Amino acid sequence: MGSAVTVLLAGQETKAVTLAQEGMEILKGRGYAQLENELQGQGQEGVLWQEAVGDYWREAELKCLPLARLFPGAEGEVIFLQVSVSWGEEDKRRSVSLVSLLGEDVKALTGGL
Repeated sequence: MGSAVTVLLAGQETKAVTLAQEGMEILKGRGYAQLENELQGQGQEGVLWQEAVGDYWREAELKCLPLARLFPGAEGEVIFLQVSVSWGEEDKRRSVSLVSLLGEDVKALTGGL
């Protein structure tokens, strides 16, 4: 693979990561309470949004998770956030994903763990 192709691919991946980070910040900016309300309308999980951004496709998925799945004995729940960005031709599709958890007060819920 030539150096020009390597630079092009690195630039595309950097753009995708930036779009994923921007999407994650949008979700976190809504806050736990608003996301929880939006999820209640869809059950306990769902695709919050999908959008084309230039030559990229961005998608946000959310799920309510019992905190006990992460910290045995803990009560309450957190929201699992995943923002994925894909690009490229169908037979050479590439993607990146970022994952995070959002809770009201995770430290209090986990007993300070």
